[in-house]
Amino acid sequence: MDKNSYSLLLDALGAGKILNQENDTDTSEWLKDTIIKVIFYSSKIEGNLLSYDAASLLIANGLIGRDGKLEDYIELLNHKTLYEQLYTLKDKKITVEDLFESQRLLFKGLIGKRTGKREGPGSIAGWLFPSGIDSSKELIDAVEILNRPTNSYYDALWNAIEFHLRFVYLHVFGDGNGRISRLFMNLYLLKNGLNPIFITANEKEAYFESLNIFRQIGNADFFFALMTAFYFRDKLSELSTAAKEAKKRMDEEYLPFLDTILIYANEIDKKELENDIRILISKDHDPIGALWLIGYSKMKDVNFASLLESDDPKIRIAALWALDMVSDKEFNRYSKLFENVALNDGDERVRLFALNVLGYHGTDLTPEIVEKLLHDKSKNIILQLCNVLHYMPSHRNAMPLIYPLINERDNEIKMRAYQALAVNADSDGILKLLENLKHEDKEIAELVESFIIYRLIRIPLKDDDGRVASSISALAKSNRYARGALLMHLSSSEKPDQAYLPLIDEIIRERNSTPEERAYAIYIMGKFKSYEEISNAYNIRIDRKNSLIENVALALTYLNWSPSKEGIKELFDPHSCQLSAVAAIEISRLIKENKFGTDFLLHWKRR
Repeated sequence: MDKNSYSLLLDALGAGKILNQENDTDTSEWLKDTIIKVIFYSSKIEGNLLSYDAASLLIANGLIGRDGKLEDYIELLNHKTLYEQLYTLKDKKITVEDLFESQRLLFKGLIGKRTGKREGPGSIAGWLFPSGIDSSKELIDAVEILNRPTNSYYDALWNAIEFHLRFVYLHVFGDGNGRISRLFMNLYLLKNGLNPIFITANEKEAYFESLNIFRQIGNADFFFALMTAFYFRDKLSELSTAAKEAKKRMDEEYLPFLDTILIYANEIDKKELENDIRILISKDHDPIGALWLIGYSKMKDVNFASLLESDDPKIRIAALWALDMVSDKEFNRYSKLFENVALNDGDERVRLFALNVLGYHGTDLTPEIVEKLLHDKSKNIILQLCNVLHYMPSHRNAMPLIYPLINERDNEIKMRAYQALAVNADSDGILKLLENLKHEDKEIAELVESFIIYRLIRIPLKDDDGRVASSISALAKSNRYARGALLMHLSSSEKPDQAYLPLIDEIIRERNSTPEERAYAIYIMGKFKSYEEISNAYNIRIDRKNSLIENVALALTYLNWSPSKEGIKELFDPHSCQLSAVAAIEISRLIKENKFGTDFLLHWKRR
């Protein structure tokens, strides 16, 4: 589908009338609800745990509630500031550096987060993005989309969605690609008189799958269909009526797009959808559109075996994707089929796809399968294999075959092998890996040590004699990246290991600790001691001289231990005897500097 076809489809759906109506309406009320949703859901997709009510309090009023953790609050404050700064970019030519600066601001104050260009392989939901590829030209081309002039609202919507797709595909950053791409997509929409797009948590799976379809086979139709449905979410009933009429007069090649709109409008019954799928499969159309619809209709009576015999690897990948989607909890019935494809298909892309699906489902890869995969010496297969093995701690029998990979000269393979070994290791195995890392290059050591700490928090080890905690604490003193990773993940744990408390105490007292390190350490200590105990022990209280993140950490500690359910009111009450008035001033500083409300929309209205 090209831009002209997209415009034709939108025209058939009567979208132009809706877009013109939107531009004529007063936008002041839109901000209060929609922009909060945009920020909330963009963060929610990436794992932010704040409830919608807590996020609304924070974004609109600068109030901190009782749920969520330190980094959830800081991330939303950062995200909100990014949306405030969109106004400063609206008349500016967007550059690559603007995106990098936005990523740095997104993670400001968040410890253990690496900013800048991605180091080593990356992944989205397990789909591997190899490193070592020079994407400079593609990145510049993607950013230039944000500077394109437009002739219509259709143009603007196409360009915004295209930028999002291209930027996420490049996966420039180690973290934050989705949030930054959605931010600048919405900047472009706002600049061109359109509302922003948000994606709810319930839509996350379809959103990621449409990205993966583009990543694997280069077909962007389904991503455009989904993003269009998300944009017009409040007008889907109008679009669905037009879509039903359009199906009667438009070519069958447009069925997948139109049916996607109808699926999200809940305006198509199973029989109609299955009939459309059969039309697409039985005629001389590209069956990928049918396979997309099969995945979301859960239509099981399809001859996938014949589709897997296609000469076109893209069709085989799409067939595997659809089979994975319809199998749900019955995946074990098909695991042998995916193993066979991963081992024997003639196209590496198809093998990589099958291998990733196996890993995503936590299928136990036997030593025999691992040995065969290693035997063909394909770097991409080995990287994806290691990627798969670190999804779940269920592959210990295969680890002796992976261990030699840490002696490879290729740093990407070495790094992924270390990660796979760390996830599947016991306490002795972790200590052995840490000892090995003493002899590695600093770059490799720092990245892998941080990952090992992540593994310890995600999958707690039995550490009766405290040797692992002792080794990690020593490591955290000498390696700032490791210290950041440890603080981040201890802060995420409901009951952190008390063996780390001496280190936490030292970080709070140490003058050379950064404000972020102190804040995380205070927050972690707050899981063991009350606000009053911390204040007395360290002579620290909410005050203007503290950084914002330190004050937020202290506020969350206060709320966590406050016996009053009205703690939030007490915290922000200037007359409170519990805390001074500067608490409200300092914690709300980011919000109060730039009024986040109707004023922001008025700027756009006057553009």
